[in-house]
Amino acid sequence: MNIVEALYLHARQRASKPALIAGERCLTYAGLERAVAGWARALARQRIGRGQVVGLALRDDIEHVLALWALAWLGAVILPIDWRWTVAERARIRAAFGAGRVLSDAARGEPGEIVIDAGLIAKTQMEAGSAPPPVAQGDPPLVIALSSGTTGDPKGPVIRHSHMRARFLGHYVSLGFSETDRFLCATPLYHGGGRGFVMSCLYGGATAALFPPPWDPPALSAEIARLGINSMFLVPTQLRRCLAAADRTGAGPEGPLWPMLTTLVSTGSALSVAERLAIRRRLSPRLRDYYGSTEGGGATVLQPEDMAREADSVGRPSFGVELDVVDPAGQRCPAGSEGSVRWRGPGVPVEDESAPGVREGWFYPGDRGRIDANGFLRLAGRDVALIIRGGVNINPAEVEAALRLCHGVSDAAVIGVPSAELGEEVGACIVADAAITAEAIIADCRARLAPYKVPRRIRLVAELPRNAGGKVVLARLREMLAQ
Repeated sequence: MNIVEALYLHARQRASKPALIAGERCLTYAGLERAVAGWARALARQRIGRGQVVGLALRDDIEHVLALWALAWLGAVILPIDWRWTVAERARIRAAFGAGRVLSDAARGEPGEIVIDAGLIAKTQMEAGSAPPPVAQGDPPLVIALSSGTTGDPKGPVIRHSHMRARFLGHYVSLGFSETDRFLCATPLYHGGGRGFVMSCLYGGATAALFPPPWDPPALSAEIARLGINSMFLVPTQLRRCLAAADRTGAGPEGPLWPMLTTLVSTGSALSVAERLAIRRRLSPRLRDYYGSTEGGGATVLQPEDMAREADSVGRPSFGVELDVVDPAGQRCPAGSEGSVRWRGPGVPVEDESAPGVREGWFYPGDRGRIDANGFLRLAGRDVALIIRGGVNINPAEVEAALRLCHGVSDAAVIGVPSAELGEEVGACIVADAAITAEAIIADCRARLAPYKVPRRIRLVAELPRNAGGKVVLARLREMLAQ
C-alpha cells in the first residue's frame, strides 16, 4: 500500500486537526491532503511518474514536505540532495543515480531543473481543485537512502513504501510515537532522521512542526513552549549545545528544561555515558538513544528505564529487527564477544546484494560491537573509515578527491579526528607545493565541497605515512593530526 493513502484517511477522519506547522503557517489534515494532491497534479504535468528518479534539493520548509508526499503519490524515487551542495556535487550525485529531473529552491541552470518558486507554488494550489493523478499502487520505490554524501562512487539502496511503513511501526512501538504527538523537527529534512520522523508523524495522524537550523537553544525552548511540543528528535551535536546552554544559564537545577517531552530521540552518532545521564537530568528524562543508519533503518533503542544501568550500550533491538554480531566467516559470536554488527527486518532493504553493506540478506553498517546475554549491544569501533560529523556521514574518499584537485596539492589523506562538540571533525594530511598554504587549500576546497565536508584540521606534510603495500597507515595519520 502506498503510504499516501494514510493522508486520505486523515483528511476524512481528522480534517481540522493541525498536520504540519512552520512558523505561523499551519496546514490541517484536510489542507495537507489538498496541497499534496495539487503538487502531485503539477508534477505529473511535468512528466514525473512512477520509477523516475527525481532529485529533491529544497530548503527545510513546508514545500519540502509537500514535495516528498507528492513524489510518493506518483511512485517516483526521491533522491535527497542537500540544498547547500555545490553545483558540481549536485551534478555528480544526479549522474550516479540517473536523476533526470531535480526540484530546486532556486535556478542554477541545471538540466531538468524544476524551480519551486512562487509561480509554481501558485500552480500547485490551482491544481488542487483538479482531479489528481491516481496514487501509485503496489509497493513502489520511495527514496534512495543516501547517507554518506557525494562520494567518488555514490551508492545507496532504494527504500520502498513497505520498508518505510515497517520503520514507522518501529517508531510507534519502540520510540513511543503516537497520533497524540506534537513533534518538532529541528534538523534538516535532507537527513534521513528529519525526513523519516516527519513522514512517520504524518502517516500516524500526529502533528509535525518544522523548526530548521540554524537556531540557538533558547529559541528552541521557546518554540517547544509556544507549540506545546511533546516529542522531538535532535542529533548529539544539538543536544550538547542545549546542554551547554542550560549549564550557562543555570536553568534546570530543580528539574529538566523540557519536562513536557514524552519522547526525546537522539540518533546519528554516539553520546557518551556522562552526556546521556546529563541530558536526562538537565533536558529530559525521556531520552531514547536510537542506533541505526539511513540505509538500514533503526536497529536498537536504549530506553529511558535502561539508561542508568546500561548507559554504555546502545540498547536492545527495535521492534521487528533481528540483530547479530558475527565473526569474519559470518558465524554468530558468543554473548559478550566482539564482532561485526549486522541486522535485518521488514524495514531493511536487503533485496539488492549490490547495495552497500548488504550481504546474504543482512545489512552490515560497518560497526563492531558485542551483544550481552540480555540483548544489549555495545559498540566497539568501526570496520570502515566513515566520518560521522554531528550526525552527518562523510566519506573520506570524496574529501580526498576534492583536495587532490586543489592547486598545488599532490596527495592527501583524510580521517575523522575527535571533536568535543561534533563527535568527529574532518582532518587531513596534505602533500603540497612549498608555496601553498593551508588557508589557500581550504579556500579552494570550499568551492568544491559543502561547508561541513571541508577539513577543519590540516597538516601539511612532506609525504603521507604508508606501509610496504602502499596503504596509508591510519594510526600514524591520527598521531600526525594530534600534534
